[in-house]
Amino acid sequence: MNLSKMTEKELERYQEYCLQVGNEEALVEIDKFFKFYGKRVEVIKGRKIMHGTVGTVFYVERKHYGYQWWKGWVTRIGFKDDSETTYFTNADNLRII
Repeated sequence: MNLSKMTEKELERYQEYCLQVGNEEALVEIDKFFKFYGKRVEVIKGRKIMHGTVGTVFYVERKHYGYQWWKGWVTRIGFKDDSETTYFTNADNLRII
């Protein structure tokens, strides 16, 4: 689901629906969307992107990389630095500045 194309009201309705049906991963994705989307972030850990790289978030999505349903969920963040270079990493590797 592309949360960035939803209006504030649509996001609130979607959040209420996910709460009613017990879709916990969607609720986490919405929470991370509100936390990160459009904000400036800095890479503080990880091995593929140089630490200290700074950019603006344009993409937030929950991904499942595990074989078991309850394990393996991560939040992927896409951001662009000032030279418009695009990076993707886990939310755990970033801090909001």
